[in-house]
Amino acid sequence: MCIVYVRYVINNETRTDYYGLLDLEGDGTSKNIVKNLISLWKKDDLRPRHSCWLSTDNAFTFTGAHGGVIARLRDYLATDCLEMNACVAHSFSLVGSQSCYVLKTQSIYRWSTIRDCIKPIIVNIQPGSQSLLGCLQETMFDCNVSNLDRENAKDLFNTILDDELLFLIHMHHDLHESILSPITKAMQNDQLTYFNMMEMIKEKMNILKSWTFQSSSANGASLFDYIESTKNGTFGAFKIKLGDRQKFSNDCREHISRLLEELTKRFAPSVVQENLSILFDPQYLIQHKNDISSTEYGRGAIDFLRKKYKNFVGFDSTSVRNEWDSLKPALSNYINSLPSDYAVKEFWKSFILLKQTTNSLFNDQYKNIFLLLNIYLISPTNSVECERGFSAINRVQTIGRSRLMVSTLDALMTIRMLLKDDLRSSRCEQVVSKAFESWNDLDYNRRFHQIQLLIDAPDDYEPVKQIRSTVKRNISSIHPEIMYKKPKKPKAKAIKCANGCKTEVSDDDPCQNEAIQCCHQSEQFEWIDYDENCSRWLCNKCRIKFGISINSLRFCCDHEDMHENEDENQEN
Repeated sequence: MCIVYVRYVINNETRTDYYGLLDLEGDGTSKNIVKNLISLWKKDDLRPRHSCWLSTDNAFTFTGAHGGVIARLRDYLATDCLEMNACVAHSFSLVGSQSCYVLKTQSIYRWSTIRDCIKPIIVNIQPGSQSLLGCLQETMFDCNVSNLDRENAKDLFNTILDDELLFLIHMHHDLHESILSPITKAMQNDQLTYFNMMEMIKEKMNILKSWTFQSSSANGASLFDYIESTKNGTFGAFKIKLGDRQKFSNDCREHISRLLEELTKRFAPSVVQENLSILFDPQYLIQHKNDISSTEYGRGAIDFLRKKYKNFVGFDSTSVRNEWDSLKPALSNYINSLPSDYAVKEFWKSFILLKQTTNSLFNDQYKNIFLLLNIYLISPTNSVECERGFSAINRVQTIGRSRLMVSTLDALMTIRMLLKDDLRSSRCEQVVSKAFESWNDLDYNRRFHQIQLLIDAPDDYEPVKQIRSTVKRNISSIHPEIMYKKPKKPKAKAIKCANGCKTEVSDDDPCQNEAIQCCHQSEQFEWIDYDENCSRWLCNKCRIKFGISINSLRFCCDHEDMHENEDENQEN
C-alpha cells in the first residue's frame, strides 16, 4: 500500500491534500508503483504531463537513478520537466543515524542522538540539582532494600559518574539544543521553503565548524561549563576520576566531522530550486530588494528556467524574459512598501490581488512568469502531510480493523482527511452524498440507522431520523444464509447447584423435591425464560447442610428488584 498526496495552487496559495491509496497487492517494486499511479491518473482523467514535482522519502525504490519511480515516470511521460524532491525530514534523519554509527556500537550510547533522553539526565545531574545521583547514592546504603537493588544502584551510580560518559553527554546536549533540535522542528513545517532550509543548514554548519574541541572555549556552552567545573576532580557534590580528555575531544571532533560530511552529502544544492528562489522566494527578494530594480537581476535564473521548461505545456520560453523585465519595477515598489511584520506566506497572493485591482488583464500579461511561479509554489521540501496521513491510517486501521480492504480504507481516509474542511463546502457535499448513496444501496447488507447531512442546511435546521427505503426484495435473491434463523434455545432440563457441589438438579428428580427452587423453575414464574446458568438453585443436600427452610424461595439477582416491587404492591 502506498499513500499519495497532491500539492496544487488555488487562488495563488498552495494546498496539500490527501489524494488516495495505491493497492500494490504486496508488490512494492518501482514498476508496479508507476503502473498503479498511472491508473489512478487515468481514472480521474488527469494529465500527468502537467506534473512537475515528485516528493518521496529516501527509499531507493523512488530515488534510483535508472530503475526508480522518478526515472520510470520520466521515461513514460517523455519529459525532463519532472523533478524529484526527497523529503528533507527523512534526509536529516539519515544524517543523524549515519554520523553516529561509531558511538552506537556501544550499548551505553544507543540513545546518544535522542534529545529527549539526554535532556532529563542533564537536568538531574547538574551541580545544584543532582537529584538522580543523590537518589542512587542513598539507595546504595539503604538497608531496607535488597542486595540486588543496592548493587544495581551502585553500578548505575558509577556508570553515570564516568568522565567519558559525562563528557559525551554534555557534547551531545549542546549538539541537540543548538543544532539538531532547531533543524528538526523547522523541517516539520509544510511551508518550509528551499531558501530558508539551505540558509538554516548553512548557519548550523558554520557553528559546527567552530567546534574544534582544541580548547575548552572551542565547543558548546554545556560542555564548556562541565570542563571548567571538573578541573579539580569534583562534579558538584561528587568526586570523579578524570579521564583522557584529549581522546574524548578527538572522538567528538570525528563525530562532528562525520555530521558535516553527511549534511553536505544529503543537502546538496539544487540548481532548479536555487534559480526559482532567486525569482520568487519572498525572503530572498526582501533581502535583495535593492538589487531587484537593476537590469541584470534575475536574468541568469530566467535563462536557465526557460531552457529547463521550454517543452512544458503552455509555456512560452521567449515571452517569459520580457515579462520578467516588465514585472520587476512593480515588484520592487511592492517590496519596498512592505511593513516589517509582514506575513511572508501571503506575499504573492497579496501582490497579485493588488495588481488585479488596477489591471484586469494582469494574469494574462504575465502568464508565463506565473507558470514558473506556480512551479515554485508547489515545490515540496518535505512529506509532513503524508506522515500525518500515515498517522490517520494507523488510527483508522487498528488491530480490530486490520482486515480492512484498501478500497474501504481509502474511502474512510477520504472522509477523515476532509473533516478539517467546512462541512458545508462542495467537496464535503460530494463525499457525504456519495457515501450516503453507497451505504444506502440495496446491494449492501448494512443498517444505516441515522445520518445528519449538513449540506446547504439553514441555521435553524433540526436533524431528523432518515428511514431507509423499504423496497420489497425477491425472496429468491436473498442469500440462504440470511434466511436461516437460529433456533430458540431449549429450556434447561437440569442445572447445577449454586453451592458448587456439582450436583445436577432436575425438575423430575424425586430426590430433589425439597430443593430450594429459583424463580426460573418455580411454577408461578413460568413466563420467565429459562436460564441454565442460574446461580440461585440449591440442591436438597446443600439446603440441609446450611439449615435453610424448604419454604424459602431464592431469586436470581436480575429479578430481585422485580419481586421486591411485587411484595410492596401486595402490602399496599
